[in-house]
Amino acid sequence: MRRIEDSLRKRVAQNTPASDRTREILGRISWSEKLEDARPVDLVIEAVYEDLNVKRPVVERLEAICSAQTVLATNTSTLSLTELAAGMQRPERFLGLHFFNPAHHMPLVEVIRHDRLSPEVLAASLGLLKRLRKTPVVVRNREGFVVNRLFMPYMEEVFWLLEEGASPRAIDSAMVRFGFPMGPVALSDMTGLDVVVNGHGVLQRAMPRIGPFSHIAHRLVAAGHLGQKTGEGVYSYRPGDRTPLDSPAANAIIAAVRAERGAAARDFRSEEIEERLVMRMICEATYVLAEEIVDLPDDIDVATVLGLGFPDFRGGLMRMARDLGEAQVRSKLNRLAEEHGDRFAPATP
Repeated sequence: MRRIEDSLRKRVAQNTPASDRTREILGRISWSEKLEDARPVDLVIEAVYEDLNVKRPVVERLEAICSAQTVLATNTSTLSLTELAAGMQRPERFLGLHFFNPAHHMPLVEVIRHDRLSPEVLAASLGLLKRLRKTPVVVRNREGFVVNRLFMPYMEEVFWLLEEGASPRAIDSAMVRFGFPMGPVALSDMTGLDVVVNGHGVLQRAMPRIGPFSHIAHRLVAAGHLGQKTGEGVYSYRPGDRTPLDSPAANAIIAAVRAERGAAARDFRSEEIEERLVMRMICEATYVLAEEIVDLPDDIDVATVLGLGFPDFRGGLMRMARDLGEAQVRSKLNRLAEEHGDRFAPATP
C-alpha cells in the first residue's frame, strides 16, 4: 500500500500544470492496510481477487466492521451476488458496482441488483455514479451479468477458431476491420489468459450449455503463458513493450492441439471470422434478454459499446441484430448451430 502511495505522489510531482487539481484530489485520500479503518465510511467497494473463496470472507468481515448504515459493494465481474452474500446479516445493503479497467478512463459501470437489495441503496449508488460522471447500466444478478456474459463466449469462440486452424493475426485483423479497437487475441493477452479461463469457468459451471473452452487456452495457462503480464501469451512481448510478436512456443502448443483433433492451419475469410464471433455474442444476448437480466435491449447496446469496445458506428450489438432482422438472425444461428454445435442455439422466443 505504501508503495502505491509513494508512486502516486511521485507522479503528481512530475505532473503537468493540471497537477494542482491532482494534488487537491490526492490530499483527500487516506491510506490504510487495516480493514478496521473502513468502519466510519458510507460506502465500501471490495475489489479483491475474483474468487468466491477470497471475496466472501472479505465481504463478511467488512460487514462486521462497518456500521449498519454502510453500503457494501463488490467489484466482481462474474460471481453471483447471492453466493457472495450468503453469510451476510444485511444483504439489502449489498450490491455490485462493476467498474471497468482502467476505471478512470472507462465510463461504464454495471450496477448489479439482487432480489433483496434496498431501493434506497440502489438509488444512492446511482446518484454517486452520476457524480462520478459514469454511465451506469442496471443489471439483474446472474453470473457474468451483461458484459462478461457476452465477452466470455466471444473469447471461447476465438479459441475454437484458433483450434480449427485460424491464425491469431487473421482473427485480430478481421475484428479490427469489423470496427473493434483491438483484436480479441491481443485483448485476451492484455486481460490475462488465466483471468479469461477462470471467468469462462464460472459461467460454464452456472450455464453448462455455453460449452467448454478450447484446450489451447488451458495448455497456454499451464505453460505459464498468461499474456502481457508474463511476457508470453498467444503472442510474445518484450519488456516494457506491448507490441504483439509471434510466439514460437505458443504456436507449438496451438499446433499440438490442432494435430490431436486432426486439424491444420488454414485460411479463414474475414467474413467467416466476423460472423462466428459476432453471432456468438448475439446468441448469448438472446439468453440475457430471455432471462430479463436487463430491462431493455438498449442496455445491451450501451454495455457492448462502452464495456466491450463494440464499434459505436454499428450502434451496439442489439442494434446490429435489429438491422439484420429477427428472421435472418435466427437463420444464421440455426445454421451455425448445425455446423458448430448447440453453443450457437438461440434462446426460445
